[in-house]
Amino acid sequence: MSHERLTALTSALADDLDQGFWAPGSLERTLAARLLVACAGDGQFTSARLYETLWEGSVALTYAGGGRLARLLAHLHEVTTHPAPDAASALSDASRLLKRVAQDSVPPTYPAVS
Repeated sequence: MSHERLTALTSALADDLDQGFWAPGSLERTLAARLLVACAGDGQFTSARLYETLWEGSVALTYAGGGRLARLLAHLHEVTTHPAPDAASALSDASRLLKRVAQDSVPPTYPAVS
């Protein structure tokens, strides 16, 4: 099942991120953040939102970071295009990973200087 591949890939990427074997670049962080913003209203990945994110990354995303985020987004697209009742956990795990990847793309806020 496609959601099982998504679960395995999400887990592998999260482990590599934890251990420092994968460090998402600025394109990957920016696209992850963009996808999360697109989903902010209802919290749902849709095939249209994922397609738009993949299109925005274009060819460069397939090379950035070894194409790992591109593969994750492609699996997310497959799962949202052919939804299964037991895919909710895989989608939730992927969402948490994307939030971690996107963290560094948001500029820090600084307290007002008095």
